[in-house]
Amino acid sequence: MSEHNETTAATPGPTFPLIGTDVMILAAGMGTRMQPLTAEQPKPLLLVQGRPLLAWNVAVLARLGARRIVINAHHCVDVLDDFVKHGLEAHLNELGVSHRPEIRVVKELILLGTAGGLANASPLLRSDPVLTWNVDLLFQPNIDDLFQSHAAQDDTLATLVLTRSPAHAKIRLNEGRIEDVAADADPSDSALWAFTGVALYSQDALCRLPSEFAELPGFLREWSREGRLRGCPSESEFLEIGTLDSYLRVHRRLAAHPELLPGEPGPEAKPLPDFGFISTRASVHSQAKVSESVILPGARLGAHAQIERAIIGPKTELDHAVFGEAHAYGSSARFPILDAATESVAATFLDAHASVWPKASRHSWRSLTPVHGGGSTRQIIRVTVDAHSHILIVPESGPSVDSADSAEADGADPPREDAAPAGHGSEPQDAVAAGHGSKPNDSVPSGHVSEPSDSAPSGHVSEPSDSVHVGHASAPNDSVLAGHDSGPNTDPSSGRPSEPTAPQETPSRDDSRPIEEDPRDDVDADVGHAKGDRTSIEDNSSGHDANVIYPVRQGHGVPTEAQSFVYAANVLSRRGVRVPSIRVHDEVTDILLVEDLGSHTLEDVVRRERHHERDSADLFRKSQTVDELGAEVAGDQKKGSSSARGSSSSKIRSHDLYRQAVDYLVQLQRPTEPFDPDKTFAPPLDAAFLLQFEAGYFQRKFVEGLAGLGSPSAELQIEYEKLTTTAASGRPVLVHRDYQSRNLMVTGRGLTVIDFQGCRMGPPLYDLASLLHDPYVALDDNLKTEFFDSFCERAEINEETRTTWSAVSICRLLQALGAFSYLGRELNRPGFLDHAHVALEVARKLSAPNYPHLGRLLDELLQSEQPWSSPLS
Repeated sequence: MSEHNETTAATPGPTFPLIGTDVMILAAGMGTRMQPLTAEQPKPLLLVQGRPLLAWNVAVLARLGARRIVINAHHCVDVLDDFVKHGLEAHLNELGVSHRPEIRVVKELILLGTAGGLANASPLLRSDPVLTWNVDLLFQPNIDDLFQSHAAQDDTLATLVLTRSPAHAKIRLNEGRIEDVAADADPSDSALWAFTGVALYSQDALCRLPSEFAELPGFLREWSREGRLRGCPSESEFLEIGTLDSYLRVHRRLAAHPELLPGEPGPEAKPLPDFGFISTRASVHSQAKVSESVILPGARLGAHAQIERAIIGPKTELDHAVFGEAHAYGSSARFPILDAATESVAATFLDAHASVWPKASRHSWRSLTPVHGGGSTRQIIRVTVDAHSHILIVPESGPSVDSADSAEADGADPPREDAAPAGHGSEPQDAVAAGHGSKPNDSVPSGHVSEPSDSAPSGHVSEPSDSVHVGHASAPNDSVLAGHDSGPNTDPSSGRPSEPTAPQETPSRDDSRPIEEDPRDDVDADVGHAKGDRTSIEDNSSGHDANVIYPVRQGHGVPTEAQSFVYAANVLSRRGVRVPSIRVHDEVTDILLVEDLGSHTLEDVVRRERHHERDSADLFRKSQTVDELGAEVAGDQKKGSSSARGSSSSKIRSHDLYRQAVDYLVQLQRPTEPFDPDKTFAPPLDAAFLLQFEAGYFQRKFVEGLAGLGSPSAELQIEYEKLTTTAASGRPVLVHRDYQSRNLMVTGRGLTVIDFQGCRMGPPLYDLASLLHDPYVALDDNLKTEFFDSFCERAEINEETRTTWSAVSICRLLQALGAFSYLGRELNRPGFLDHAHVALEVARKLSAPNYPHLGRLLDELLQSEQPWSSPLS
């Protein structure tokens, strides 16, 4: 008989579902995404409404009758252990918890991951099955339903509690059995579920886990293939604290619905009028202004402090305005959060276009989650209604900005693998949930997504097409219409938050010019100039101010960015390139609602592949003989966690995805659908543009601005002109202009292209150079040659155009370097400069034969003792 059914006089009555069950609280993570709040304390001790997360979760489990609770710990383990021994009891007493399970802390001296941590603690977990619970949850699922689902099949290894979270949904469920645990989320598939981190594991499952570092997702995939993994959907609201922004959103949701909190707030939490609290152990001047924030013990706020939608933690003194930041222990971090004005605009739009959602979901609570958009001039918001998720793009009036910052999610934390398929850091139901408890002009959107009224602006609703899509991650180039979190599309190694974009000069309308010539006709290399004229990198004869970061066409009749996006999406789709579906384009407000593609990019796939390769190399180094190596690999494969197998499969997938990316470029350049450049806001990628905004951008921002070197010599100026003239020679074709790994989203259906609203006429090899010389992934030279030859053959690129390859590639790399400098120096986002070394190396190699002065400049930059002169580790 299962211990689940055992009762004794010392345990609660038979109505408690966890009688006789041992529980594992997974709490050993580093809390990286919660920095700086977790710099000197573990995440389980973060206060929610005045009580530590761990106290809330132990209280829930104790009330359910848990027999034994085992907590694994690694980061600040002694602090957590001391709380369990000396601080937890007081919270349980205040919460009225009568049953006291046995509580044990297992210290992991070396981090073991979710699978390894569970296996390591298994000697203490004796019931069959065992319940697991993530420490960062506020969640009260129906445990009786979970046990019934687990018992429905005799050979079940594990049963997962599932919830709706489209951006992280990876699980396909069929009559209680989990058929698939996908590697990448596909938010457009409303049939998928997300794993909450709460699950039952049989003892047979625990025996399959290794007592060394390993994560659960690989094992879950293996068990689903065996038909021994089950799912139990939960209707209970799921609140999770995985990121700084989710920490605030949970407090917002609890303020609107206090019944979601499993008990009374801690006595030291003084609630704020809207949401959040101020700890009685914080020092706040009477003249300080605090709204919609959390002020933790040890914080000190002066008379001039104005804290809005922020988190202020221990060892912090502030006497100025703060919005969307966390401060603690002498450090700070920004996090994405919407302002009141944007929320109001989003709410109005969603109310007007509620019919876009399925009828069954229109009155579900909606969640609004800002997506990392860096310094974009528009707000990018993930809108979730029940199982459906879209991206909302709200334009803002303001100057043009560098596109590298506009949707680059550099600084977002990568998706966490330790919580299995759902990932962590998402709040399926908790985020900005439709304005419960808000005041009439509060920043929270109004209650429900309602049916559109007759008086609401209808705009224009585009027919949803399978082919039209929206941007999520971005890169150093054109501004992006829809970012993703990242997972975010970021440099996963940096963990730096996005910074706001500084205002930039924009060209005046008088300086702009319409595009009159038809770029589909033959053009000279010096388009827009008389033959023989020379254009300086500071010359304005092209009609643009050289000081502008990212120029666009302006003037009467020039389309907006959203209009350009819609037009380009239709052209690309009809040319056979998969792009995100456009659900709504409101022509009155110029707001777009588009398909949500998740947050996995081609760059992410390559990074995972290289991570697996490093794991395989470590495995080989530990093996003494080929036979021993084979035995280790075979053993790992049997356990379902083979790094060698992951490397092979990932590598094949990466290669296939690049082949698909090249296929798209071939399709993009085939004029099966006419392209009218007057229907977009982007100027042509001609010689004058390349000189001012690629070579000139590099010279101004990187060489002079970052490296502090002087203006170009006459010889270097001549090479810049020769370079850009050569790059722009030949018959122009339709180009994406920022076709690289961060703008190629990976879903279960393959690649989808984003950030295409800046497409225009330009050199035939430009997009290929963007893809193959992408500094974020640094492809092997053999792969570059393979894909270059394949593209040229299929796109029928003639020999004369092939000779422009080096010049086009150098131009693209110089543009990226200019963007890296702008973001790293002027916007103080140094993570971008980590990729500068790759771009400098490749550009120097390509420059050597024909551009010796440029080659010497690049060599000087590489030889300098600066951050960009060292390769990314």
